Amino acid sequence: MHTYMLGSSQTSGQPVYQYRAFYGTEDSTLQVGSDFDFNSDGYARKQLTPTDAVVSKWAFRDGSNHLEVNYEGTDASSSFGATYAPYAGTFGGSFMQAVTPCLAMGGLINVNWEKKQVTPLPSTPLQLPLHHSALLHR
Repeated sequence: MHTYMLGSSQTSGQPVYQYRAFYGTEDSTLQVGSDFDFNSDGYARKQLTPTDAVVSKWAFRDGSNHLEVNYEGTDASSSFGATYAPYAGTFGGSFMQAVTPCLAMGGLINVNWEKKQVTPLPSTPLQLPLHHSALLHR
């Protein structure tokens, strides 16, 4: 499937025109959008094997940017996400791995920061919450 759309937005505060393109095959999907303000967003998925896939989502706007990448497999999954605004941001990642057919273990890390607008040098309180998890199937 291949599609290209051009449309006008009737919602106040939204860009007048938005452009969106779609591309799809049996094992791939790509969707990308943009507007007159050069904001961009999209989604991509690639099936690596019948049971493994990589998925990516993004949004780039004037105020903030967001990127997310996920891997989904039969015995493991992982993700990375990042959000960045001019004065704050978040980065995170996780991983889950099957240890046995009934037990999966993994971890998660998030890094958040915020800097003050009035200081010339960034003031960065750093938070590093670490989590671990285990999933038991019966």
